[in-house]
Amino acid sequence: MWPDTFFDNTPAGTLRLLQITDPHIFSTTSGHLLGVDTRESLRQVIERVNVEELALDAALLTGDIVHDEGDEGYAAVRRILTQLPAPVYCLPGNHDERTKMALLDHGNTHIDKQVFLGDWQIVLLDSVLPDQEGGFLNEEELGFLQRALEAHPDHHALICLHHHPVPIGSAWMDNIRLRNGDEFLALLDRHPQTRGVIWGHIHQEFESMKNGLRLLGSPSTCIQFMPGNDHFAIDPQPPGFRWLALLPNGEIRSAVRRVASIDAGLEIDSFGY
Repeated sequence: MWPDTFFDNTPAGTLRLLQITDPHIFSTTSGHLLGVDTRESLRQVIERVNVEELALDAALLTGDIVHDEGDEGYAAVRRILTQLPAPVYCLPGNHDERTKMALLDHGNTHIDKQVFLGDWQIVLLDSVLPDQEGGFLNEEELGFLQRALEAHPDHHALICLHHHPVPIGSAWMDNIRLRNGDEFLALLDRHPQTRGVIWGHIHQEFESMKNGLRLLGSPSTCIQFMPGNDHFAIDPQPPGFRWLALLPNGEIRSAVRRVASIDAGLEIDSFGY
């Protein structure tokens, strides 16, 4: 389904959302990730989004925003995201410095943990474990999620975090997934208004269902990881993003879109980063 027709034939009240994730921006303009100019690849993604000329309601940026934790990296992201004609809600990933997320709370970028749009509640969680690649939702985060869902049973809910709560079939990535994913999903099972979970971290497209819950992982705006590999491997697919249509009846429609080409400098044979 092509994005220029993706939101056709949806009822009044449908929310139009964009998910972008894992831009890995550096503090200096010379910073590259495995040969990729991550600032430029993020710009290209935003340009591709804007070509569609859609009336976006919001964008969701699901972590690994900055690669080297520098202040200027967050400032650069904020400048690039001003090109989106919608508020952008951001959460941290394992490469981010949690205390610096406040640098994004300016202009059209925000760090709100709870957003209400139409018939929907969007909850953004912090799954970061300091100095570790894997994730965990601590007691405070799970408590916040439970209270948010209990307080608004009449709102459909979309839950956003960085780490994947279910295995994706890639051993090296599954070793650094959300450690308490089963506990997280069990909590969601107790709140049937929860319709979907989206995340970053995996640098690839993923989709599954569990007990009627849509589970969606998205490609990065820079480098991509090869699906189904037990060891680190680069996928030569171009950077991507995800469209989300949240319907008033709780249905979620989704499609991944990619830019036209990859960075010519991509180090395809890399064994890690």
